[in-house]
Amino acid sequence: MRKFILSCILALAIPLSILAQGWPANYGGVMLQGFYWDSQKETNWKELTKQADELSKYFDLIWVPNSGTPSSYYHNSTSTSMGYDPCFWLTHNSSFGTEEELRTMIATYKANGTGIIEDVVINHKNGLSDWCNFPTENVTGRNTGKTYTMSWSLADICKNDECANEKDEKGNQKYPVTGADDTGDNFDGFRDLDHTSANVQHNIDVYLDFLLNELGYAGFRYDMVKGYGAEYIKKYNDASQPQFSVGEYWDNKNNVAAWIRGTQFTSAAFDFGLHDAMRNYFNNGIWDIADKGNAADPSLSRYAVTFVDNHDTFREANTKVSNNILAANAFILALPGTPCIFWPHWTVYKKELAKMINARKEAGITNTSKIIHQAKHGNGYVTIVEGEKQNILVISGMAGGIDDMLKDYDCISSGDNYAYYISKEKPAVADNGITIYVKSSDTPSLYVWEADGTKLNGAWEECNLMPNVYFVGDECYHSQTFYPTSGKLNFIIRNSENLNTNSGNIEGISSNVFYTYDNGIKEDITSSMSNAEVKYLPTYTNGEICA
Repeated sequence: MRKFILSCILALAIPLSILAQGWPANYGGVMLQGFYWDSQKETNWKELTKQADELSKYFDLIWVPNSGTPSSYYHNSTSTSMGYDPCFWLTHNSSFGTEEELRTMIATYKANGTGIIEDVVINHKNGLSDWCNFPTENVTGRNTGKTYTMSWSLADICKNDECANEKDEKGNQKYPVTGADDTGDNFDGFRDLDHTSANVQHNIDVYLDFLLNELGYAGFRYDMVKGYGAEYIKKYNDASQPQFSVGEYWDNKNNVAAWIRGTQFTSAAFDFGLHDAMRNYFNNGIWDIADKGNAADPSLSRYAVTFVDNHDTFREANTKVSNNILAANAFILALPGTPCIFWPHWTVYKKELAKMINARKEAGITNTSKIIHQAKHGNGYVTIVEGEKQNILVISGMAGGIDDMLKDYDCISSGDNYAYYISKEKPAVADNGITIYVKSSDTPSLYVWEADGTKLNGAWEECNLMPNVYFVGDECYHSQTFYPTSGKLNFIIRNSENLNTNSGNIEGISSNVFYTYDNGIKEDITSSMSNAEVKYLPTYTNGEICA
């Protein structure tokens, strides 16, 4: 199915940071996921409050579970619900603690300069005593003095929710829901809210206002955003104006990028593409890390929240990073984007993670920093990221032949299959990024290497598909950016299914250039690329993503 998106406008004269909101630009903070499944004893509000002095030294944001009162806890205070079955939005007693303990925790961290991120579950809702009876709520805020009110009806539930098929004892429809069709994926655990409903939108606006201005949360982690249209995130964030918003769009890199654009850059997203790539590389000891997710895309890194694992991926052997865990954390602590450290990793590797977090901040690495070197060296991979003050170099695997490269760096932390360095001073590095653009309706492959033979995006035998796809007008383009040390590179564009056809070789390119590739016409490739029109990064327009 072809998907339509609203892309950002990238006019050359208008910086992207002015046009977009949703996560701060040039943000150097590090985030902690302050829980995992069934971690109530270890990470309840009281326990987190006790650790505020320590955690605030390293973490600028802490993401906690949904704190609203579930119906199971309302009926039985021994419930161990994690909060993903929300019932009350304006009452916050849960298995993690009372509302008073929650308020104390948020205020304590705020006084220490650390913001608390609420896990906002608005895709679905649970009834109080049956599937659909959502409680009416009316609360006066002690801090704001505002009256927060919300009520519900069966018109607020999607008409294609599974509850519509439930029958009563007489065979009649038990829950005659009348909302619109779901605008996203169905979630069959609880009732899917109709986000086209004016009442649902009003209640969500009330809820988010309460979280930010009454309880004091710093921002939102939106749960299961695949369950409703990305345009509603923009609507809710425009109304509430959080400084921090990040969505859980569990999908591949390109679909996550499309979701960010679908919110019109009013939210960041967890970089699941990077997580999936790291699971392959680090679990299997493959030290040719060509795919770095959206964190490596200069147009998206601001909105990429990187992570090694989270509470969901960690639960299953086939979705978790189970090998070279500290090496994987070192990798994300070097990359652009905003790294989010997982609580179980923090508690096991605290000493070394603290060193690397401090070095990242000392170097001035931010979510918009630039990768200036990324290449395999021997049996390892070296990534260098340019900070505002110094540079960070991370080795993944056992890199060889890099002694000369390391002479201006100090080692901060090292261990099995990783080493983390900070430069003694910031080297003078030219902006030598080269972006290759290929016009093709099919996804072409790219083989790239430097003059000394260093491969920049994998081996010749691999299928190195170009990662970024979009329309410019009616023409479909694919792109990939590289940072060769010499400022020049060699590349071959080839058909992914045949290594020996549809290929050309151009050397000495030193600026961003569009290359037009007439797919399948081998004889025309070299001349077509040689005579390509030189352009800078084009203006994105509303268009259809190539898929």
